Amino acid sequence: MRFSANQVEKRPHICQRQLKQAFGHWWSMSLSSLPADESGVWHLRKAALVQMAVRNRDVVKPADVAKQFNVSGRTAAIWLRRFEQEGLFTAVSGKSRVTAYALNDRADKSGT
Repeated sequence: MRFSANQVEKRPHICQRQLKQAFGHWWSMSLSSLPADESGVWHLRKAALVQMAVRNRDVVKPADVAKQFNVSGRTAAIWLRRFEQEGLFTAVSGKSRVTAYALNDRADKSGT
């Protein structure tokens, strides 16, 4: 994209709009290579969590998951509970609440 000095000085809002449209188009094109359905996203998330657990001696904490995926602690806990229901992880309890999740022995540790 090109803008003349005159365009930037006299009509900056039009230049900004064109830049936003170009970035939006580029961003949407870069996302087209990702799986569109939720099951595909969930499968990728599952694989990443298994790899994370293997690196951490088969244990993951909700806070670590939240940091890794840039989500809230609550969202991380929901994900880990769902994986626990699927049989991938087992909850490890602290004194009053679940503090970590251990990767089950029968889990496929390749991440698939």
